[in-house]
Amino acid sequence: MRANTALFFAAASFFSQVAATIYVTQPVASTTCQAGAPCMVAWNDDGNAPPLATIGACDIELCIGDVTTQICLQDITPSLDVSQNAQIPFNPDATIGGNSNDYFIKFISQVYKDPTNPTFPYTSFSAKFTLAGMTGTFNATVSAAIAGASVAPAATSVSAVAATPAAATASAGTMTKAASSTVAATATAKATTSAAKSSSTSGAVNVSSSMSIVSLVAVIMSAAFMGL
Repeated sequence: MRANTALFFAAASFFSQVAATIYVTQPVASTTCQAGAPCMVAWNDDGNAPPLATIGACDIELCIGDVTTQICLQDITPSLDVSQNAQIPFNPDATIGGNSNDYFIKFISQVYKDPTNPTFPYTSFSAKFTLAGMTGTFNATVSAAIAGASVAPAATSVSAVAATPAAATASAGTMTKAASSTVAATATAKATTSAAKSSSTSGAVNVSSSMSIVSLVAVIMSAAFMGL
């Protein structure tokens, strides 16, 4: 299996037959090809610029992936002039992957550059179609591309990020509860102390009053005794 990952910047025209200069008539979205049996790739010029003569010789490949990452699994032909030919059959290799409706044909011009990004060659795509009777399996990279991601997310990282706020919240909650308990205990202690002070003061006042009364009675009795 030959894997070739490429970035495609003209995302709006990805898998579009109407916008593509190479108008792919086979395969289409409803096409199902069988592994090991002839599968036809056919196209024509849709009349939009650039013409097929400008696109010229193309590498035609069977690929899988998403709008930004295409992993090419089988080379259908390394060079074919799309202006001089209108179709080419190929037999899907059963070992390159599993049964899926995410396969597509990719045309890569060998002579014409992408007018919107001249660093890359001009590319065009068929619609996604189905391959059946496949015996291979997709590795993690291919599976991630099918899912629409170039790199599979790390579950541990997600868990760690998710756990951090929760842990912080739990810690904050614990600290708040502890602080509340401390405040409550302090308030209770203060209330108890105040009550004790109040009780002691009240007791002292009562004792002083009793002593004053006793002293007054004693003076009266002494004066009466002396008068007699």
